[in-house]
Amino acid sequence: MQFPSAHKGVKKLFIAELIAIAAGILTLVAAVLAVVGIKNEGVLVAAGSITVVSTFALIVVLILQLVGLFQGGKDSLQIKYAFFISLGGLVLSIVLAVLRLLPANNGLAIAIGVIGPLVDIATVLALAYTLLGIAELAEKLNDEPMARRGKTLAFVVVILFAISVVLNLFSSFFVNNAPSWAVILIAIFGIVTAVVELVAYILTVVYYGRATKMLKK
Repeated sequence: MQFPSAHKGVKKLFIAELIAIAAGILTLVAAVLAVVGIKNEGVLVAAGSITVVSTFALIVVLILQLVGLFQGGKDSLQIKYAFFISLGGLVLSIVLAVLRLLPANNGLAIAIGVIGPLVDIATVLALAYTLLGIAELAEKLNDEPMARRGKTLAFVVVILFAISVVLNLFSSFFVNNAPSWAVILIAIFGIVTAVVELVAYILTVVYYGRATKMLKK
């Protein structure tokens, strides 16, 4: 095995994404139960219990991701960048959560408006660097298909984020006075982007799985 640390790290990233999918399904189930059983105490308790489990699962996901990136960073400089970016994003997320608990004022609103996008940027950059890092390792292992796939996914992730930013800016120009054509256009692009994001996410999870097998050789 040429890159043992990267293998362990990417394997943890793959497991983390599988747990994240399960947590997402549990969150959806909890939301449905909360609506359906709004007058049924037993159902509401079940929904609350599922929410606790999904929250714990997401904490496990976060830990696995950070540990995975740290380990993978030992064999790849790109993945090491992803680790530090993720760490920075986590700190910003905590700061953002604290700020949202404070009494609202103009200065606080500006701070939240700045930090929020920075967290999103950190998330996207961390994922892009992770994919590029795996692609780099694939090149060293002479696995050109995996290298191309990683670079393509990284490009798609960044482009999708850029499209999302443009859509948000476009919609903010109109605020509550958007003409019907603008509402329809934003909705169409939003749906298409969401579908492509879902496909890209699934492909990323599959890519992590294949990368785990590749790095095991």
